[in-house]
Amino acid sequence: MIYRYRTITLVLLLVIMTACGQSGQEHNARIELGDDPDCSADGDRAILETILAQWGAPDLGVDDIATFSVVGTDGNRCITEIVLPQSAQLTGSIPTELGQLGQLQVLDLRFNGLGGPIPLELGHLTKLRYLDLSGNRLIGPIPPELGHLTQLEELQLAFNELTSLPPEVGQLTQLTVLDLEGNSVTDLPPEVAQLTQLEMLDLSWNAFTDLPPEVAHLTQLKEFSLQGNELANFPPQLWQLSQLVVLNVSENALSGSLPPEVGQLTQLEVLDLGYNDLEGELPTTMSDLVNLRSFDIVNNNGLCAPSTLADVSWFDESIACEE
Repeated sequence: MIYRYRTITLVLLLVIMTACGQSGQEHNARIELGDDPDCSADGDRAILETILAQWGAPDLGVDDIATFSVVGTDGNRCITEIVLPQSAQLTGSIPTELGQLGQLQVLDLRFNGLGGPIPLELGHLTKLRYLDLSGNRLIGPIPPELGHLTQLEELQLAFNELTSLPPEVGQLTQLTVLDLEGNSVTDLPPEVAQLTQLEMLDLSWNAFTDLPPEVAHLTQLKEFSLQGNELANFPPQLWQLSQLVVLNVSENALSGSLPPEVGQLTQLEVLDLGYNDLEGELPTTMSDLVNLRSFDIVNNNGLCAPSTLADVSWFDESIACEE
């Protein structure tokens, strides 16, 4: 009789333990799939107060930098926006606790003194649409976890000390703006081809010597800056970006002549070729750039416009070739 009771007890314990284990596995799976965490005004406020305490910002209160909005059908009020004033001039790192604010849609920490790597916990902010960490002292590679931010429309990381962009950036298919100006990035992963909604790409003042062929897939790109890199030749992919309105390749190491394919960029309004080592006559195909209103070839090696281009609206005697 005692043995039977022990057997029954053991079976019951195994059933309970199995159920608990399955429940735990299901809970973990839900977290991994990015389901919304519970939030409340009090809970989010407490998290942000902790963050402000870490930053040592006694003059900043939660209501100075955060916006609360009603989320979901249960009427919960959660933090959906954080905009840090540039005058705060905070130091230290970006707190990992920010990753707990699961309803955040806007995170703007630009032009402060925040250093260290970008915390991978920001990858938990799957509702984020706008992320601006520009003008800080962030270092190292951009974490692959940011690839989870699939609703992101603008990623602003200019003027830091970041070194690379992960392949997971290709998952940010809603991205329209990617700004990496003033970092130490040397190349783009091929997965950028998946950023088919991208309209502005700023790679200026990095260390690019070339671009991957996949850049040609960015067919919605309207503004592209490669100023201040180490390009020695024009990447042929540029001429396939037929929607470009602004192209800046100034202050590189470009030499030789301007390829005639530039005439394919018929939407161009601004073209900056200044401070390179280009030479010879501009190609006559530039007469097809009927929308061009700003054209700069200053400080090159004799680059000039032939008389056949004298009738175009952007022609100036100062760039005319000597007869």
